[in-house]
Amino acid sequence: MENESRSEIMRQLQELGLSCVKKYRCRETKYLHYSQDHDNETPSPMIPILENFLMILTLLRSRTVENISDAKEMLEKILHFQVVTEQASHANFPVYLHEYPECKDRFSGLHISLVIYWILKSFHAVIGSDLHAKLAKSLQSLLLQALKTHHEKPAPYHFVIKLACVAAAGGKLLQDDSIGTEGNTLLQKMSSETSNPYWYNPESMAVMLVSLSLVYPHIANSPWKKFWHHVQDTWHHAICSYIGPALKEWQYEFEPKTTLYDLILGYYSGSLSARSLKIHPVHFQAALIHPSEEIFVEPKCPLELEGNFNEMKWFMHRDKMAYSAISYGQKPLVKDPAFYPFTLTWGNSARLHSFVCESNPDFTLHVEKSPDPNKVCLTFTLEKPAATDDREKSREITFFLDFFSALEFRVETLVSSTFRLGELITIKGDRCLIHLKFSLLQGTGTFMGHRMLGNRPSQIAAKGLNRYQAYDWMIFLRTVNRSAPCQVLVELSYTELTE
Repeated sequence: MENESRSEIMRQLQELGLSCVKKYRCRETKYLHYSQDHDNETPSPMIPILENFLMILTLLRSRTVENISDAKEMLEKILHFQVVTEQASHANFPVYLHEYPECKDRFSGLHISLVIYWILKSFHAVIGSDLHAKLAKSLQSLLLQALKTHHEKPAPYHFVIKLACVAAAGGKLLQDDSIGTEGNTLLQKMSSETSNPYWYNPESMAVMLVSLSLVYPHIANSPWKKFWHHVQDTWHHAICSYIGPALKEWQYEFEPKTTLYDLILGYYSGSLSARSLKIHPVHFQAALIHPSEEIFVEPKCPLELEGNFNEMKWFMHRDKMAYSAISYGQKPLVKDPAFYPFTLTWGNSARLHSFVCESNPDFTLHVEKSPDPNKVCLTFTLEKPAATDDREKSREITFFLDFFSALEFRVETLVSSTFRLGELITIKGDRCLIHLKFSLLQGTGTFMGHRMLGNRPSQIAAKGLNRYQAYDWMIFLRTVNRSAPCQVLVELSYTELTE
């Protein structure tokens, strides 16, 4: 039954990839035109080389005569834009075609090498000997350049795993012992690290999964089994979402931005969320997901996990609803718009809801579990003097809740958009009841709480025609005056409601 479910999801992903090709491909140039920075309200003039390689792989995987012929023609064209470096055996690609011969990303060729690997491995019989020889030479040159670049200046953690896996698998495919040995050595070295901040970023976790699958048919039985268990524990099957510590999660409109991770875990778990089925450029990357017999086990709930990284402690509680929290103390924290030290998640595959706390480098945060699994206490220590004359900075503690209709917001028993310290705030709507209470633990001060429409810092949809659109409710504590330091306690409890 599981294999049938995965086969159906694989078919859906392939269809979404082909639909994406139709949407973004230009009839005149035959290339995909797309740019992440473009507003998508008008066709982009940019031609990204990686996405065009992914388009070619998507066309090949459709296995129709017309699409295979089309893919071969496009391969012949795009290989001309490979840039040979000073060492004739090394090469890279520009990010965009118009940048040729300048290569602004030193690892552009690494990302493309993964696609070329799959083309050589899966379609060597249909692309012809001449094109096969060109692709094999290209893969070798790209890997040599990527390895050299990494030795000169180490790549980010997830890129190193990709490099190691593609070199190990690519070296074997090319029968190049030098590249293969270097890849295996690097992979063995990386597997000794049992936890890393990149384990808590769905986009980097996706890179790790598609890379490790090149080398290990069953990651659960490999040196990376701890990472695989982490993947299983932090994926919520009913919500169809990552629920672990949110070090970097972008928001698109009312829900998290769809990433390759959503597609991969949708395949493994047997269910795709509604947002994953909306045509989006991420579906080009679905070509990197290949049939697998990996067994994906849903953990028994309730489940509690904890860990640490970079001197920050985290814990997670999962049941029908789930929350993750990160405590951080004196270690300086860079303000990242996509980092949320507290995230409460609930919903289903049709609609995910999230209640999150905005990060702020001006406070330290201690999160304490309660004997009640559905309650948590957050202690904010505000060390620096308050910037009361700045409208934005005076909002020192801010929570965001995605907007939905029929939301009830009460302060004590009254409907209100303002609140004070010590008053009980009740938020009710769409199968969830949340209680909040702000109180002063240390220091003195005057504070005013507010509820208003806005957007969490990680929102990427509020641009172009939607630049004035609000996708969230903001619930924040505004400082009128206070001492420094000052401690504020936020007690939060939640309950799932039946329909």
